[in-house]
Amino acid sequence: MQARHDSMIKTVMALVRLGEQGHLGVMSVLTELHKRFTGEVAPDRRDGSEQGEFQRAVNGAIAKVTATPTPEDKKGRCGEKQNINSGDRPRVDVRNAAHAADWLRAELGRGQLSGMFRRDDLLVHTPRIGEEGYLPPQDLGLIDAGPAQVRPIPTIAIKSLIETRHQCWRTTTQYATARRAPR
Repeated sequence: MQARHDSMIKTVMALVRLGEQGHLGVMSVLTELHKRFTGEVAPDRRDGSEQGEFQRAVNGAIAKVTATPTPEDKKGRCGEKQNINSGDRPRVDVRNAAHAADWLRAELGRGQLSGMFRRDDLLVHTPRIGEEGYLPPQDLGLIDAGPAQVRPIPTIAIKSLIETRHQCWRTTTQYATARRAPR
């Protein structure tokens, strides 16, 4: 039992680090890992604790990666150096959680976040055929899954998607001098 937990922790940590470095596809891999891990351990638990276990692993990995960020000259996207300050992505002010949450509520289902919606207490993604996250009908045990699917999306996946498609920034104050810091 401990081996599955340890393996999941190491894998989540590696994936979050790759996401922080700008690599693409981390969101879909984390989603698949979540599905496989919870499916594997759920029969042994019967109390649903595997969901919280996975989320704690993701939260812990984010905290560790945030505390020890990769130097800018070591970051890249799939082997290429990425210009994180490029002006081709919309800017998002994430100076505090409340401001960022207001922005997210206003943007869901539009622009770069089209296909993302709130359904009850969950955020869901509706990938279309060919988009990242769309599963072929055969993988779902179906003959036809239609042109779009509705899938819950984990918090880390939303964060990764926003950071990939937007230029996130916040204002910090250092010795009474305000400056913009990339997020």
